[in-house]
Amino acid sequence: MDSLLTLEPSAKQDWKIRVRVYRKWRHIRVNGQTAGINMIFVDENVRRIHARMNSTIMLRLGSLLVEGDVFNIENFIVRRYRAHERNQCFKDDKRIFLTDSTIINLFSGPHEFIPKHVFDCIPLNTVVQHAWQDTYLIDVCGIVTDLEPIHQFVSIRGEEQIFVRFVLAGKNNNIVKATMWNELALFMHMSLANRTQRPLIVIIASCKAIIWQGSPTVVNMQATRIFVNSSHPESVTVRVELFQSMPLKRNIDSTIPIHPDVVGILHSVMPITHVIQRSSYRKDIIRFVIKDNKTRTQSFATYNFEYTIVMDSLANLRPIPKQDWKVRVRVSRFWRRILGNDEINGIGFIVVDENGFRMLGRIKTGLVPRLEHEFEEGRIIDIVNFVVRPYTEHHCYRCFLDDKYMFLTSITTVRPVEEAVPNFPMHIFCCTPLNQIIDYNDHETYLIDVLGFVLNVEPIGRFINKNGVEQTFLKFVLSSNDDSSASVKLWNNFANSFLEHIEGIAGQPMSVMISSCKVIFHQGLKKFVVV
Repeated sequence: MDSLLTLEPSAKQDWKIRVRVYRKWRHIRVNGQTAGINMIFVDENVRRIHARMNSTIMLRLGSLLVEGDVFNIENFIVRRYRAHERNQCFKDDKRIFLTDSTIINLFSGPHEFIPKHVFDCIPLNTVVQHAWQDTYLIDVCGIVTDLEPIHQFVSIRGEEQIFVRFVLAGKNNNIVKATMWNELALFMHMSLANRTQRPLIVIIASCKAIIWQGSPTVVNMQATRIFVNSSHPESVTVRVELFQSMPLKRNIDSTIPIHPDVVGILHSVMPITHVIQRSSYRKDIIRFVIKDNKTRTQSFATYNFEYTIVMDSLANLRPIPKQDWKVRVRVSRFWRRILGNDEINGIGFIVVDENGFRMLGRIKTGLVPRLEHEFEEGRIIDIVNFVVRPYTEHHCYRCFLDDKYMFLTSITTVRPVEEAVPNFPMHIFCCTPLNQIIDYNDHETYLIDVLGFVLNVEPIGRFINKNGVEQTFLKFVLSSNDDSSASVKLWNNFANSFLEHIEGIAGQPMSVMISSCKVIFHQGLKKFVVV
């Protein structure tokens, strides 16, 4: 499959992609006739692209593409936008055209890691910079204020039109006016009436920036969609910034939280021991932690405000369409993934949490320069805004038996934890008894942990492989108290490192734990191999 990132305008027509249909709408001409269907596709790399089919292709393919579903799409062309084209869904230089040869198949495999939405919200104070062009539309996010009643009038064509005006407020008191027409005007008032969560935070995707009566204003077009109180990080960030701007004694509507998910900002004098397990004063700032076995809730306090972040346990992570997971973990292991040609193919890591769970994570190559320095073995970090993906049948040699892994994205943030965190494990292992290795299936796709006594260490071996590169290896036997044993072969850096550690203790009992090793058959026996 091709990534949306690699699509280029060319004569090529045999592109193949796996995408989610994020939005879909008919292109209606001024005379009311349908000129085709427009769509926005998103892929697993959090990329988006505009796609279109004309009215003829629409008769064959229009009903196949359902908004929200994931499809394999083959045989289409990629074209550049022409200079005279206006109101593109978002700023981009190309789009997809479906043709008579296009093939569409619903994808029924694991796809929870493909996001439902992708936005690129601009700061509200920069909307005016985009109001002097009509080439592309923009995404904005803010708090709805000053929502006016619905206005009605009759257009010059004799058609009844309705609109509603309101103000979007954002960080640092930035505001922008908004006018929504017809269906979206009704949608705004229905959203205000049907949703109890306040304030109302909206993402307006693919809206047009204009100057109206001297002020920057956003208005809706055919491509515009509004998302109210979304769990998308853009919306969550606005809500967090709102809490940060509140005085410490501003009250939220719950008085006695009974679960860590319920957050209350203090309104009265301390202590309130019926709410918080531990509390203390420190320079007029209150810091506390509420936690149970599955969820860790942290309250971070700084001067004049307080806000709370709910930390997820690794045990609770699920491969679902959610990107705002938050975990506090220790980096147990960290390594670069090297291909056969010595190129770096991202980074792998294993993290553990205070509840005794572990999980594999991956950082793709493009994010290595930004995130690599945060991953030091032994360091405790907060990882915020990532996705959880399921393993597929193509994933071989998983570090341990598990059905999911963490995947960091362009919106992921990693922060080191400076405060002391007691009782936080350095490593988590799940050792397989040596006498049970015989039950290990050769076709298993995961690696195992083993523990035993070191016996019969042979001298280091060397040879030149077919590529002319010198290889080193070391053999020994791993045994247990019940007299079961298995052969072990360590290669290259592992072999040399192992020899360095055992120098000077020859003849003394030595135990070793080998984590994430591969089991293979060799001369009729099963053997551990660490590459």
